Amino acid sequence: MWSIARTPQLRQTGCMRIYLPATAADLRAAELSPRYAHAVTDALRAEYPDADIDVLEFHAQSNAALGSLHLLRHDLDAPPVRVVVAADVPDALLGKVADPPVASALALSEPVTWRDVVCVFADEDTARPLVEQARVEATKAVDADLLWYDRSEVEALADSLFSER
Repeated sequence: MWSIARTPQLRQTGCMRIYLPATAADLRAAELSPRYAHAVTDALRAEYPDADIDVLEFHAQSNAALGSLHLLRHDLDAPPVRVVVAADVPDALLGKVADPPVASALALSEPVTWRDVVCVFADEDTARPLVEQARVEATKAVDADLLWYDRSEVEALADSLFSER
């Protein structure tokens, strides 16, 4: 039977921390639409059996960053910045992905509201040329860390991403 692993702090609440691939435009949306999400799943734990929760969450977040790059490849008008939104959602909103591309992939069935968002990760300005190059050349990856932003900083982050174009 397939099951969803939960981080210890969310286990009691029936919620799971997910990492949503996003673009700058998502930061201005009223809510985040259903899409593939990434999380610490049983499959991810099996892939990295000796990893602690921090390492597993990093892998889930990194997979979401790759998903963000995929979104950017289909939206050439978006600022060249990978965006990952971390949110805590009820397990009931998450389902198995048929033939998942990576072990952390889940299907999100309902929109995520901003009150469920914990934080946002986004590329720093110096990564923009790398993201732009990877957006055009599908074989390229971006080797740059994402910066952490509190949920309260989302509006300012969105404004800055669109003003720097």
